[in-house]
Amino acid sequence: IFSPHRSKTMGVDPLIYNEEDRIKFTDSLRKKREKYVKIIENIEDETEIPFWDVIIVTAIDEIQRGFYEEQIQQKILRMELPERVKYHVINDPIGPKIGCGGSTLEAIQFVEEMYGPKADSLKVLLVHAGGYSKRLINHSVSGKIFCPIPFQLTDSGGHISMLELKLIMFVDFPKKMNAGFYVTCADDIVLFSTENLDFTKKGVTALAHPSSISIGLGHGVFVIDEGELLKWKNEVGEKSEEKVTKPLLCSRFLHKPTEETMRKEGAIVGRDDCEIFVDSSFFMDRNLCTLLLQFKKENVIDCEVDAYGDFLQPLGTKASRDYFENNRTTGNLPNSSLIEKRRLLFDLFQSNGISLHVIPLIPSLFVHIGTTEEYLDHMTFNLPKFGFESSLGNYFQDKEREKYYQNVCIQRNIIGRNVEIGEKSVVEFCSLSPKVKLLIGKNCVLSQVHLPEEVEAVPDRSFMHTLLIHAGETSEGFATIVLGTEDDMKISVKRKDLIDRNERSKSLKIHGSPIYEILDYLGLNVGDVWGEKEGDLSLWNARLFPIAKTAEESAGLGLKILTRSGKNGEKNWKKIDRISLATAVKGRNLVGQTQYFRVRHQEKKIFHRIQDEFEAEKDVSNWISDIPQLNHIVKLMGKNQNEEEKWIHWMDDLLDYCELHLGNQTQLKKSRAFFSLSTLISNLFVTLPLDHPLREHFTERSNALGKKAWNSLRDCLLSPYLVDLPLHPELGETNGHRLGFFLAKATKKFPIQIGDKSEILLPARIVISGGWSDTPPFCLDKVGHCVNFAVSIDGKLPISVELEVIKDPQVVLTSEDGKDSKSFHRNRLSQLFNYDSPGESLSLLKACVCFTLFPQFCTGQVDGKLNISDRSLEMIFANFFGEGGIRLKTHVDIPKGSGLGTSSILMLGILRAFRSLFGINYISNITETTSEEERKELDKEMNAVLVVEQMLTTGGGWQDQIGGGLDGIKFTSGEISTSTPSESSFVNYDVQNVKLSEDRLQFFNDRLLVVYTGKTRMAKPILWNIVDNWFIRKHETVDCLHRIKGKASENLKIFRNFASHPQEQWEQDWNDLGVLTNTVKDLNIELERSFSNDYLNDLFRILSQFVYGSHLIGAGSGGFIVGWLKPNVGRDQVRDAISQSHPDAEISNMKLWQR
Repeated sequence: IFSPHRSKTMGVDPLIYNEEDRIKFTDSLRKKREKYVKIIENIEDETEIPFWDVIIVTAIDEIQRGFYEEQIQQKILRMELPERVKYHVINDPIGPKIGCGGSTLEAIQFVEEMYGPKADSLKVLLVHAGGYSKRLINHSVSGKIFCPIPFQLTDSGGHISMLELKLIMFVDFPKKMNAGFYVTCADDIVLFSTENLDFTKKGVTALAHPSSISIGLGHGVFVIDEGELLKWKNEVGEKSEEKVTKPLLCSRFLHKPTEETMRKEGAIVGRDDCEIFVDSSFFMDRNLCTLLLQFKKENVIDCEVDAYGDFLQPLGTKASRDYFENNRTTGNLPNSSLIEKRRLLFDLFQSNGISLHVIPLIPSLFVHIGTTEEYLDHMTFNLPKFGFESSLGNYFQDKEREKYYQNVCIQRNIIGRNVEIGEKSVVEFCSLSPKVKLLIGKNCVLSQVHLPEEVEAVPDRSFMHTLLIHAGETSEGFATIVLGTEDDMKISVKRKDLIDRNERSKSLKIHGSPIYEILDYLGLNVGDVWGEKEGDLSLWNARLFPIAKTAEESAGLGLKILTRSGKNGEKNWKKIDRISLATAVKGRNLVGQTQYFRVRHQEKKIFHRIQDEFEAEKDVSNWISDIPQLNHIVKLMGKNQNEEEKWIHWMDDLLDYCELHLGNQTQLKKSRAFFSLSTLISNLFVTLPLDHPLREHFTERSNALGKKAWNSLRDCLLSPYLVDLPLHPELGETNGHRLGFFLAKATKKFPIQIGDKSEILLPARIVISGGWSDTPPFCLDKVGHCVNFAVSIDGKLPISVELEVIKDPQVVLTSEDGKDSKSFHRNRLSQLFNYDSPGESLSLLKACVCFTLFPQFCTGQVDGKLNISDRSLEMIFANFFGEGGIRLKTHVDIPKGSGLGTSSILMLGILRAFRSLFGINYISNITETTSEEERKELDKEMNAVLVVEQMLTTGGGWQDQIGGGLDGIKFTSGEISTSTPSESSFVNYDVQNVKLSEDRLQFFNDRLLVVYTGKTRMAKPILWNIVDNWFIRKHETVDCLHRIKGKASENLKIFRNFASHPQEQWEQDWNDLGVLTNTVKDLNIELERSFSNDYLNDLFRILSQFVYGSHLIGAGSGGFIVGWLKPNVGRDQVRDAISQSHPDAEISNMKLWQR
């Protein structure tokens, strides 16, 4: 009858099967799953697949009922439950416990009242799921019916719950079943391959499973005549698959019998004389349900009636009354009410001739999951052999790690790097992301636990389960229940025994230690943990588990109870709010808890996917396709605009989490993170209708993140200049004037004398190659390369700056020969900080003054977070200039928007004017004699201009100030200093001059063509687009920028050839320069299409007759064009050629400026 082989794990009764059985069970379960999926998807064959008409789930109270109803609705929406079935959840009435038998009576009455005469034709599945599950604590709060099961509904689907597994296992039952109730419980799994079971017999038809005597001690056992059984088995073996498996008449049912009783009643059969048949679930026909309904109407159910023991023991051909006072099913002697109910049920069933049939499922497995030990063994060791998963729905930061976990069950977790999980451990809905490493011990259960990142170990046999609970009338908190997986929640000791700490008190343990040792460590006494009126003390009602504001804090505190790590009294546990599991269960927020941990899991999973994409520097444009959950979310939003508040809240939480954790790094990475998130938001919502309420909200959020990105970029460049600067001098921070990094080399005595002045003259610059590789953030992420040269215009240096200390206590700013001038009194200097509008002519001057004199106040100005004190500014200003003021005047003889680097060079001029006023020397060319100290000061100047560019949000690079600040032709390499703190970005510049001889200089200037297009360039929009695309790692932008950068090295080689080749080779060098210039132009157009336009393309076409190559000098769309004239071509020829088609274009008189 029985299979000869067993699979046994330590501490749990063996599962009896052989390899042939295993294959059959696995294949059968797979086929049943396929049928179930067809039912869900309404995929019908010739006729509709028979299924349950009604499914009823019982609950212990209204809270559990509400949670179950919510879960069922969600599962229907997710197509995990068939929509065609009528679902009901009924809870036990308030009052004494009525047991699963009482709940069955309630369910029968409910169907009768709900459906009336239709009840005569209904096939009802009744799942008993009410109860607190004290032996499996991680399901005490929610119940076992929605316990996650590591079994996929589809090959790509997530886990299911015990409810769906029941429906899969029983998917064929309604096919051969009359109207009635099929009764099952939520704590067992049955595996079998027998098909076409017959549930058409009158009375009760139950499933019977071959099992061991030890299992029978805690379950129901059927007494079947062994001869009849063998005869039945032979008949079943001869039948074809189309034949129905008929039930077998049963002589008696024993509920949790002793071995002696089993032997006496003839329940033990099989070759080893040690096997029996145990129960799992049973069918009651409509007639029996009607009798039970009448019984309920005539009797008050005021005791715990067992649907198995009290409904099945009265049945069978040899049923006996000897169980009425049996206490093996109750733990205590049954009360008079229960004895009376048993007598009445026995008489009712016997007088009506109710029969008991069983279907022996040979072979089959009855897998009971009622205790923590069973849960661990079956989930981690046994079930994976039958198609169940060991790992399902997890996110692994280390993708290779998953395959190393053996004999575990891990579901829906976030698992970081260096996480080890011991054998026979179940981890579900947890977040495990350690800073260094984490070891989860063996035989552990972790459920909904978010471990703090500093935790490195969880001991063997640890139980941890985090709950969301009501922490007050309006707030919620978290409590982590911590125990040992072998602890018994039902054990209790007398209060006096625990106070006396006698031998009896040692039975009450947590994780193997007597409870009084735990109390001593926490500084608690018995009265702190149990109420004064409680005489029987148990772990169930121990007010021991601390309430915390976050799940992480809660888990950290709970772990201290298990490990008792740290010093005694580290926390005053008497003052910490604590809760018992009994209280937590009664005050539970099931729907809120499930939603919270589900959302947190999804949130963290999406975040880690985003983090992976970010760290791998993948194109943000592809993130949505790479992270399907994001696309799915947007589709859901688009379908239901009525729930916009819900989605706004959910997405804001997700973005807050991403912003906090992705932005928790260096300023440069933070800047890229914010840009990436800003772009991601835009991409997520671009598909929504223009009037969708979410669109406006998240557009604002995207813009805010973009602003944060620019601020972070500014701050990483600014931070080296902020060392040791007073923020609030009026509060006593002026012990000796601190100049800071930029002005540290000042040699003048402060305050500077009235009348002292400085003047700076600077050239413009023309860039040939490498432009954009000098621009933050590219130049901060990678090494930038550029080739440019300084030029005079009409024989003069076009950019001038004058700075003078004046008597009036004013800051007087004048630009463009007095066309725009404004004064700021020294006690109102905060007015200088409204420089963030580059369209105003004085913005640049204001920003330079603020950076030079008050850099410590520039970091928060743009985002408006810094409260700038006029008093502090005046005190700092007085340290520089005493009672006087300053006049700053600038003049630029170049068209605005020319692309000649004017703004950046002007900034450099202003900064040099201040440094010169303070006695700091600067250099205007690089030679072999240039000292290391001079190079460092040059770096300070050039990076200072980078900072001011970011303050103005114009975002320029470093090649403009290099081009105008140093003479001649230059190849410059800019690389982040390795000695700069991680929060800072400071570029070191390696400038290589190409010095031309007089004859070569003459050739260069004779053959240099510079044409003003007549169109103002639009640098800022183009720059922002390129910067955005680099930040989000748009593949085409990344590739193009690297190719543009590479052209600078080729350009240097050409200029070096020109500087060294004999005269007969100059023409070839000039031609090579033209070819390279055309290539660079094409690359810039590839990088940004708006770099050129039809007007400019036509101009390039005309110029191509006269030059070897040409290229726009600046950011694009206008400004100046540089070209390399072919031999025997004069500028007048070019002027005549372009005057007709481009009347606004002009030939400019520019020459290479070389000292």
